[in-house]
Amino acid sequence: MRVRRGMWAILPVSLALLVLVAITIAILFDQGQTSRTRHLQLPPLTGPAQVGTISLVLVDPSRGDPLAPSGRRELMIQVWYPARDVAEFPLAPYMPATTARLFEQSAQLPSGTIANTNTRAHLGAPIAAGRRAVVLYSPGLGDLRFDATALVENLASLGYIVITIDHTLEAPFVEFPDGRIERAPIPFSGPGSAQNGVTPPVLDRRVADVRLVLDRLPQIDAGGRFAGHLDLRHVGMFGFSLGGATAAETMLFDSRISAGVDLDGAPQGPVATAGLKRPFLVMLAPKDLTLIPSMARFVRSLLGPHLVLQLAASGHVTFSDLVWMKSQLATIVPTLARTIPSGSIPASEAVDAESAYLAAFFDTYLRGHSSPLLQGPHRALPAVSFLTSPHRDTTALGRTVRAICSPGSPRLPWSNWCRLSARLGSDKPWTRRRTTGGSDPT
Repeated sequence: MRVRRGMWAILPVSLALLVLVAITIAILFDQGQTSRTRHLQLPPLTGPAQVGTISLVLVDPSRGDPLAPSGRRELMIQVWYPARDVAEFPLAPYMPATTARLFEQSAQLPSGTIANTNTRAHLGAPIAAGRRAVVLYSPGLGDLRFDATALVENLASLGYIVITIDHTLEAPFVEFPDGRIERAPIPFSGPGSAQNGVTPPVLDRRVADVRLVLDRLPQIDAGGRFAGHLDLRHVGMFGFSLGGATAAETMLFDSRISAGVDLDGAPQGPVATAGLKRPFLVMLAPKDLTLIPSMARFVRSLLGPHLVLQLAASGHVTFSDLVWMKSQLATIVPTLARTIPSGSIPASEAVDAESAYLAAFFDTYLRGHSSPLLQGPHRALPAVSFLTSPHRDTTALGRTVRAICSPGSPRLPWSNWCRLSARLGSDKPWTRRRTTGGSDPT
């Protein structure tokens, strides 16, 4: 009986200990789950290729920067490319460590949310065989080169070499390999600024940054891991918000860019009225173009093949990584997630549609593979509507070409030329010829 009384005496203590252990295990398990889930996951790649990435520093000897050790303007760029033999190469982080920490602090995100997030690209993996068309990317005003990583990775998985650009002194912070951080010391608004707070010097500096990258492409192609892989005759560019305006403005002054895409950016600078004669795509969130004078003037002035598309139920940041981040942040910082104006379109549908039309446009004008997506609305992508007719060259010469090459016309002497035009997917097959620089060709 003593033993039994002793057992009953011990039992409440034992139960208490068991409960305490169970609670401790539950807390540790929950913390473990939180630490494992407190990161974001990028959408799956849309193309068949694995992706690699590396970052490079470019120095512009013609422009000064008192904050840089060299005294010259320095840029961080990141190259994304189809890769091979990726098994031994780790996934690249979404942002460098210090940048991720600063971003988390500025966005008031829990520690590790960005720092623990990886891309779908393998850091330093060897590039797949073949010479590849090149696409440049410029981010939105005050954004980082990472702000459309999902779209960039998808293009790389489809065989493009994509180069993203950090605009130093405008991006909130740019991290260089030596650990130095350059912050943005200048305002984006003030006397002489445009309606949305973009000063002319900001746009001019961006254009100069892009032209520096274009100047360095032959060196990147000449040696090292990318030797012989860059097809410098076929270079395109796209950007989000001010990055899209940067693409258009750069094309006005530099003919090395064959085709451009603006993702929901209002055109700025001379190009808004001068227009372009090379292929250009605009993809917008729902809006009345008559309320955006610069966009309306720009579209009217596009004389080459062009399209204006609208993505239903989207918002401005739907064209950036925030669209897929929002649903994941809702489980981490729901208050912040509710403030992200990405519309009601599902993230996967938005990313798929944007990626599909980027690929269709660059396939047509950089690779010469015409796409049915550019011919009109497609039932597989019902959220995309056409605000302009399918791409056509509206110059007088372009109209003549269509008359000569239209069915039933007496075009015998022109048959081979018409077939070439059709195969290139453009009314002007000579637009694929390259020049080394200069203004928009006539």
